[in-house]
Amino acid sequence: MLSYSELKEIAIDVKKGLGLFSKKLSNTRIEKLLNIPGTPYALQKAVEFIINDRVTKSVYAGGWSNTASKYVGVIYGEDYASSIHESMTDTALAVEALKLYEDAYQLLNKSEGFHLYDDGLKNYLTKRWNSKHGDSGTFSVKRDGPEFTGNHLRHTAMIIRIFVCLPMVRDKLRLSAEYLIKRLIEQDVNWEEEKIATSVAIYAALKRLEEYIDYIPQTDINKAKRIVIDQATARYDYDLKGWYSGTNREVSYRYYSLFLLAEMPVGWTLKGDFNNQFETAYGNLLSMITSNGEGAGISHFGISQPDIGLSSLMLRVMLQKPSLEYYEEEKLLDIMRFLIYAINGSDNKYWQYTYTWTISYFITAICEALYKTSTYQ
Repeated sequence: MLSYSELKEIAIDVKKGLGLFSKKLSNTRIEKLLNIPGTPYALQKAVEFIINDRVTKSVYAGGWSNTASKYVGVIYGEDYASSIHESMTDTALAVEALKLYEDAYQLLNKSEGFHLYDDGLKNYLTKRWNSKHGDSGTFSVKRDGPEFTGNHLRHTAMIIRIFVCLPMVRDKLRLSAEYLIKRLIEQDVNWEEEKIATSVAIYAALKRLEEYIDYIPQTDINKAKRIVIDQATARYDYDLKGWYSGTNREVSYRYYSLFLLAEMPVGWTLKGDFNNQFETAYGNLLSMITSNGEGAGISHFGISQPDIGLSSLMLRVMLQKPSLEYYEEEKLLDIMRFLIYAINGSDNKYWQYTYTWTISYFITAICEALYKTSTYQ
């Protein structure tokens, strides 16, 4: 694991890289974002947050779950959170974000990066992946000790993201991909028992499979994508103007709606009900952006100040929107200013409801913007 001083050195190199590549930018919104003072240091601080959230002991070792139980308590209630839950979502999004950062490290002429696939992650994945069928599950620690919760499509979709992301485990991808597609095509899913997160996770996995494999017919992938889009459409709440999960509808609405908007950008262009729902949810969330004097962002329900995690999600959503009106461009810059101010600052109130999976979108957004300023392919 890189030390603080080494991470700081990377931040300096990233800053140099931003200056080096700034003249090559073709996208004005990206240029303005990357030129906001403090961006490289905020990127480093976000990476540090994820590194520090990694579990080093217990059955969860090697993955990312330290903030997961807090999130579960917020969304589903403290009773549900009384047993410690791990999160394949946190782990998958952390791996993707750190891999992008590792690539940025190498892009800026460094010989090596994180060594992200270490023994901890290797053991973590081995314990959760079924080498016979390709499905994946998670553990839950209760009073009697660790308990395997069983394999699940949502977890399988997330582990597929890890397999796509890391070349050294990509040999496991085919078995998991074929398992996922088969379950969907054969309608072997009880959708009534699934959360909206399942549809979102599966769609995101299918998009990655499109890019990295050629052994599954595109017609099957398209059919599977249509199935999960239809499920997402059916889960839309017209009163909330978005999607939710758990017992706390108002709180979870912001998380799950932003999660869907960030991972299913097909909603911008797909005609029909899903597009209408997608744009309505986006407009409603856009109206929730509030200022803190240093910028603006999305706040946690019932909290006045913007939140780092939710604002990171909104940053990602807006950067993927095909086009922005002038007022949206200004809001996007305000969100970035807030994130730089809050991440680099010392006020813990902005971190109160920030989790590994939410802040990973800040790293992903900045690293992808950096790549767009260079010849990186």
